Amino acid sequence: MLEKAMFWKQESSIYTSELNSVNSIFTKLIKRLEKIRTKVLTAKAKNSKQISKLTTENNKLLDIDDSIQAQIKKYEGMMI
Repeated sequence: MLEKAMFWKQESSIYTSELNSVNSIFTKLIKRLEKIRTKVLTAKAKNSKQISKLTTENNKLLDIDDSIQAQIKKYEGMMI
């Protein structure tokens, strides 16, 4: 009986060591993934800001185009 207890004690310390090793690997992986996620979110925010800026610029250009179209129609109406 004592032999079984000693065997289990040795085996359990091996399992504990292996689990700690695996946990360490997962912890490193999680930290790397968190760094990647931070970079992705930063890039996304930057892209969203650029999209907003370009959308505003595009809307201004559309307004100018509408104004030009209106002037063209006005002058076409004046032609004989």
